[in-house]
Amino acid sequence: RPGEPRPGFGHPHRRTGRGPGRPAPAPGSRDRPGGPRAIGARSLPEPGSELAPGAYNAIHTCLRLKPEERVTLITDRETLEIAAALVREIESTGARQHTFVLEDFAPRPLAYMPKEVLDDLELSQVSIFAAQAHQGELPSRIAMTSVINRKRIRHAHMVNIDRQCMVEGMRADFLEVDALS
Repeated sequence: RPGEPRPGFGHPHRRTGRGPGRPAPAPGSRDRPGGPRAIGARSLPEPGSELAPGAYNAIHTCLRLKPEERVTLITDRETLEIAAALVREIESTGARQHTFVLEDFAPRPLAYMPKEVLDDLELSQVSIFAAQAHQGELPSRIAMTSVINRKRIRHAHMVNIDRQCMVEGMRADFLEVDALS
């Protein structure tokens, strides 16, 4: 039901986002100097407008993102345009976000999920994995989902998401689908 927390999805009373008199941090402000870090929205490609309805559905309908929440978005180079569409929608809510590009940390396939990503997840109420799967990377995603499950983070697992899925499948009426299931 709209407006009600869904069982098993996050903690509605845990609010660590921006509040009155608390400005948004500069992009990458938590990052180590000189090392891989979260990227700012200005570093992302301009998303195609046809991706906007799917991104809207993901952020507003499926994840029900609130302005006071914090998002960790994990992506890869192949999926950057989709990540950019998601970031645009995240920013429209006023929520804080950090976007991580996996190839900035290590060559693919990743043997482990980077510590910087896992540390960022620890601080978030919402997370998105929008990247392509590579053979041998299951242990890295298990480490990620371990944090997600332990912290009870609302998560969108958009593994192998592509333009066609964003343009067609992500435009579904998910509230109607939920009502049927």
